[in-house]
Amino acid sequence: MVYIALIHADNKYYIMTNREGTITAFETARKGLDFFENGYNMAHARGKEGSASACINNIFFRPSIVAMMDVDDIRNRLISNDGPHLVCLSNIAGVMNGLTTDTVKAKTEWENGVTPRLI
Repeated sequence: MVYIALIHADNKYYIMTNREGTITAFETARKGLDFFENGYNMAHARGKEGSASACINNIFFRPSIVAMMDVDDIRNRLISNDGPHLVCLSNIAGVMNGLTTDTVKAKTEWENGVTPRLI
């Protein structure tokens, strides 16, 4: 079992990756949640600008941690027939790299995943 981050942005869903397209994966759902929650809290601790950026990013890039069996499971449950495409999304506060998904399939997975507590 592996846990990945599905990001809801611009009314679409993306599998979070690095710049080269390698999927960001976690050993447990808790480690995936910690990745987002710790980063969010550290940004708030930096001051007003960091806090504002963290809030803006959370509004634009909404993560959900989803369990997958392996790469084939990711392909079958999330990827559209025309294959994944690597994209880079940005806003005034940050950047997110990800792979495109089949929006209908991914929406269900995103809704069934666990979301970090970012308040």
